[in-house]
Amino acid sequence: MSVPQNIMVVGNLIGTGAALKVSCGFVPRRVEVLNLTQLSRTTWNYGMTTNWDEGFHEIDSGAGAVDFSLLTANGISTNTGDVAYTTVTGTIAGSAGSAAITGTSTEFLTEVAVGDELLIGGIVYSVIAVASDTALTIDRPLSAAASGAAVVRVTGRQAGFTIGTTSTLNTNNDVISYVAFR
Repeated sequence: MSVPQNIMVVGNLIGTGAALKVSCGFVPRRVEVLNLTQLSRTTWNYGMTTNWDEGFHEIDSGAGAVDFSLLTANGISTNTGDVAYTTVTGTIAGSAGSAAITGTSTEFLTEVAVGDELLIGGIVYSVIAVASDTALTIDRPLSAAASGAAVVRVTGRQAGFTIGTTSTLNTNNDVISYVAFR
């Protein structure tokens, strides 16, 4: 008996304070989310809009605040992926010889991920860190200064799910594990 490819995807994430897109290669029908450090878990099923009443509808990292809840808009939602060669919101600036990029009106936390390739001034760079909506680091120094420059995310993303929102996903450095089922 053969097992269909991508029947499930297993992974980990660390909260950044922003919504996180998880690429699975498919739109999941069920997602199990676990915080093994704090012994909490939740299950989300496609189309779910209310608590299934067993008390496991929230993930709490132990800091006294709910990290995300399936009862609110900051839970889990599916996404169909992102198209490659998409212009990133806002503009960037950076000095020649520096790998630090500063954004103006940018949304790096939701639009860019570590490993993405960005086209800046006609040269492709890889993202090695995303610190905030307005700060990221690329894999090598800019060859020329950039100011008010547009950025194109060369990398596309596969379908998957989004977890949390810009104000509520915070795992206090706990690693959150997930299993997504087709």
